[in-house]
Amino acid sequence: MPGAYGTTLRQRTASAVEIEASFVCIYCLQVNSILIDSSAGREQEYVEDCQVCCKPNKLISVIDEELQSAEVYTDIA
Repeated sequence: MPGAYGTTLRQRTASAVEIEASFVCIYCLQVNSILIDSSAGREQEYVEDCQVCCKPNKLISVIDEELQSAEVYTDIA
């Protein structure tokens, strides 16, 4: 499973942080950028369409305890 290619921190509020991360589409192997909202929890699972081929990717994101970065794993939706 591909991991995050890079993450960037964005402060939204005192308790919520948006983390910029990347995932590789399981169909076309293109890198996609996403924002992960930490207010939804440190472990999240959802479906995101590829920005290139538009096919659905099941994403599993895990945010670190310091809310500084996230790892994103993909699967077939």
